[in-house]
Amino acid sequence: MAVSGVRTAAAAATWSNRRHPGIETGNAYVNVHTSQLPAGEIRGQLRAVH
Repeated sequence: MAVSGVRTAAAAATWSNRRHPGIETGNAYVNVHTSQLPAGEIRGQLRAVH
């Protein structure tokens, strides 16, 4: 799933409550792009916490 655009704290909370199979399998990540580093400034792996 690709998500792009500007996210607010409220929107992030709503998105994080949805299940995504990639999170359960360790195949999901967040990549933050900026105008100075359009390929990605910071990247973080997502994983489920049970």
